[in-house]
Amino acid sequence: MHAMRLDEKDVEILKILFEDARIPWRRLARMMNVSETTVYLRVKNLIEKGVIKGFRVEVSPEKMGLNVSAYILLSIEAPYLKEAREQLKRSIGVYEAFEISGDYQFIVKAYAPDQEKLMRIVDEMSTMPGVKDIKVMMVLRKVKDGSGIIDLALKWMEAKEDGKKG
Repeated sequence: MHAMRLDEKDVEILKILFEDARIPWRRLARMMNVSETTVYLRVKNLIEKGVIKGFRVEVSPEKMGLNVSAYILLSIEAPYLKEAREQLKRSIGVYEAFEISGDYQFIVKAYAPDQEKLMRIVDEMSTMPGVKDIKVMMVLRKVKDGSGIIDLALKWMEAKEDGKKG
């Protein structure tokens, strides 16, 4: 998978939309000193190329009553991996699940209203066929969120370009 080349205008659009995905094209165009058509066509291109995957509402888990979160590492015997994938997709408290390399096969981010309900999620996972080990890491405090993905990607693109020059 190749990264799409983004120019300064594309990056500016992405940063503005990341902060406010509901901004009218007209206001965005004025902020960038370009036409509405330019904004529309650039956003359309970013969507078509898969850079913009969608426009979403960011919701506070705490305001929705999900006050406890944890990362859970699962070690699963190889014959049960497919079944584990399917069960994780259906699990009520699982927010994200990733298949990973190393001693554990999955890392899961789970949310629950309280610690007792979070432990129910862990207990449910422990009964999955083929489970060898579970490690639970409770989140104490968020230090950094994922809002800087655009800047992070740009740093890697710049590093790649610098590598070509040297």
